[in-house]
Amino acid sequence: MEYIKSWVLSVMTALGFAQPVVVPPTIQESYMLGATRIVLVQGDITKQKVEAIVNAANEDLNHGGGVARAISKAAGKRLQQYSDAMPIGASGQRCPMGKAVITPAFDLENAGVKKIIHTTGPRGDTPGKEQLLRDAYLNSLQLTLDNGLKSIAFPAISTAIFGYDINAATPIACAVIKYFVTTHPHAFDEVRFVVFSDSDYAVYKQCMNNFFIKQ
Repeated sequence: MEYIKSWVLSVMTALGFAQPVVVPPTIQESYMLGATRIVLVQGDITKQKVEAIVNAANEDLNHGGGVARAISKAAGKRLQQYSDAMPIGASGQRCPMGKAVITPAFDLENAGVKKIIHTTGPRGDTPGKEQLLRDAYLNSLQLTLDNGLKSIAFPAISTAIFGYDINAATPIACAVIKYFVTTHPHAFDEVRFVVFSDSDYAVYKQCMNNFFIKQ
């Protein structure tokens, strides 16, 4: 039966009716910063054994594409329903650039995730994007700390469909994590960066070698 399913999928793909989804192998590098483990993972952010995962959201919390879509699918329909009911601020947005909000993890609670932190990073052409990206990471970390969560997983915020060059965004991400963990040395047991592609993994690995001590 599995052979028949695979054969049918192959035929449909060849005819343009389906696209194969290639999931990368889960590989990781481990570093230390004081007592906090800093981990780089190539894999699926919804499969991480952490208490909080960060969603690369948009201002309306409409979880329609990229990482947001993957997290929304894993968390179930209640996440979008909850997000739609969240208050709209004075800016006319639920989560302005650089800000962060927290929601239940819904179906992801079955995997041990307690909360989802949603943050909106800047687009690649946004004025002042460097500070806005720093704020997105800082506010996510602060929310995690405020809610007593000891481990967190980040995607590559603002890269991919938001158009921020990953080579420029990654050093900002690493610098913010280093600053926050150094100034809050007992806040977290583990901070993870989770990326999907080989090329993104290579960029993060090179950058993290400059910021953290290899375990």
